[in-house]
Amino acid sequence: MDGEQEGITAYNYIIEHAPFMLSEKALYRIMSLETKTTSLGLCDNILSAIDDTGAIEDGRISLIPNPLWSKSKWENWFGKELGEAAQEM
Repeated sequence: MDGEQEGITAYNYIIEHAPFMLSEKALYRIMSLETKTTSLGLCDNILSAIDDTGAIEDGRISLIPNPLWSKSKWENWFGKELGEAAQEM
């Protein structure tokens, strides 16, 4: 690391480099392992901050159904996400 970033914590780095406003409380809960799941948007924001946006696509981070959603809500959302991703290709 260069001299300007020496001593910066991972937490502060992510907060400073996130492309969208990031809840410090949400990030703390993730980094301290208080939660095992998070929203796809928050995950994408954190991965963008650390320049690792491919972690979902290559399987290092698993995409699972929201445990609070019904199966039909998940299938509806996931189907829309797949459709949007196919259109972007």
